[in-house]
Amino acid sequence: MTADDLKKYFHTVKYLKPSQLFWQAFVLSKIPYRLAYEQTQKQLRYHSFPAVQKHLSYVIPFLDTPEVYLSRFDPDRIVQGSFCFLHQQQVVPNDVWKIPTQSHLWNFHLHYFEYGVALAFQYAKTKNLQYSERLSELIDSWIKQPMSGDGWHPYTISVRLSNWLICLDVAGDGLPESIREKMYKSIYLQYCFLRSCPEKHLLGNHYFENLKALILCAALFEDQKRLSTYLFQLRQQLAEQILPDGMHMERSFMYHKIVLEDLIRIVYLLKQMHIGCDPYLAALNQMANALYFAEQGLTRTPLFNDSANNEAKPAVVLWQTMSLLFGWKPKYSCCLDCAGYYKLQTDRFCLLIDCGSLGPSYLPGHSHCDTLSFEMYVAGIPVFVNAGTGLYQGSLRSYFRSTSAHNTVVIDEKEQAECWAEHRVARRTSKVRATCTDTFFSGRYTTYFGAEHHRRIQLESTGFEVCDSIREKHLISAKSYLHLADGFEVKQQSDTQLLIWGKGLMLTVTAQNCCAEVFSKGNLCLYAPEFGSIKKSTTLCFDAKQPCFGYRVTVHRRNEK
Repeated sequence: MTADDLKKYFHTVKYLKPSQLFWQAFVLSKIPYRLAYEQTQKQLRYHSFPAVQKHLSYVIPFLDTPEVYLSRFDPDRIVQGSFCFLHQQQVVPNDVWKIPTQSHLWNFHLHYFEYGVALAFQYAKTKNLQYSERLSELIDSWIKQPMSGDGWHPYTISVRLSNWLICLDVAGDGLPESIREKMYKSIYLQYCFLRSCPEKHLLGNHYFENLKALILCAALFEDQKRLSTYLFQLRQQLAEQILPDGMHMERSFMYHKIVLEDLIRIVYLLKQMHIGCDPYLAALNQMANALYFAEQGLTRTPLFNDSANNEAKPAVVLWQTMSLLFGWKPKYSCCLDCAGYYKLQTDRFCLLIDCGSLGPSYLPGHSHCDTLSFEMYVAGIPVFVNAGTGLYQGSLRSYFRSTSAHNTVVIDEKEQAECWAEHRVARRTSKVRATCTDTFFSGRYTTYFGAEHHRRIQLESTGFEVCDSIREKHLISAKSYLHLADGFEVKQQSDTQLLIWGKGLMLTVTAQNCCAEVFSKGNLCLYAPEFGSIKKSTTLCFDAKQPCFGYRVTVHRRNEK
């Protein structure tokens, strides 16, 4: 191990909570998993399965039925043994639950059983037995697998338990009684396993997912003592994870939506059990309002900090569910000060800007080098976008987290922060602050190596202007990037002027105190709006040799000359 490696480890570990270090050591020792196996094996030996509270409903109207979400899975292909996750189609032989040629995340999806919900709904809709029989076959096969591997990871257990409970409700009599009994026994065993190894070494959305599953199962098996404990822990996590402005602390809009859905499921269940929900409803309303700030009027998830489309339920589905179940009414604001997100907006244009910290200091795993980056939409259509996430594993992970993959400035060919491995951050940005009105933004931060970047954005009736200033003792270079969404073409008219057209729009971009370049090849042009969907697009680069520079974007109607 080199000296640089040791520095990275030191600057990564020093931010962790003492409890995380304790639990990390505990996890590495394999003790929680051994305890979990022992507890589960004990249950198997003595067959001490409690009664099931079958009157509870785990299916939520509207939330679990949107076609846009269920259509991610093709029930007919699944019947034939072919699965598509992360845009990777794969034939999976019967009784095989690990595909070595696919990514770790792909195999996680195989164990999530979200596709099982799609099969259940397809059976309920058509009453065609091939769908319920295939669901039964897959569940029976999974139950017969050894208690090891990805299927028994605390996170996959947490996601699968919720999906199996939905399948039981939706498929109904389509699942034979023998399979239903096996499922309830397996759910209880998974619940016992999860109780011993929640992801306290990670915390964040993983631990929240664990708590959701534990609460659902504690209610299912009428485990009142543990239910009270888990609800207490949930309240603690809501205070920790939900910022005062309603944003989830990891600052990813995708994970924000996943956590919001988890909390909806919990509150829906508690209402059935006539348990007071006021603390949870307050958090729900705050989270829904934060989501409304981010996605109202847009057509997809903003691609900041490990966000992607079609991994979480669409915002409109979550809003509709909140309205129907809890009478939620949206409250709009122009910023999320605690999270560090700001919005400039007119009737036609919208700019969403990131000027926040990398996330919780002890949990920056989903953070990108995207400070002072923005996404720009015209009538809800994405025009300038962050590159996205791509995948968590593989050689491109470092690019998608890099400064150059976002609409911000690379100073002296260095990153804003030291993002490394799949989910690690060593030295970080600091002194992050911003002010914002409806049409003007000003923000600044300091890189890990001490350079200061100040950005001002003025939104106008015909477009917007970006002005950057860099403070660095020996400034060598500054490169500002603009990544186009797919579907646009670019023509370079001069060193300082570019013409962009597509999707019914025409734009001109004029560089100020810098030279404009157009890239259409290489990593700089990769665009991943969804996990596993990596497209080619076009990236603009504004190369400056002086500390103050910028560009102006003017949006024309197609009939304008």
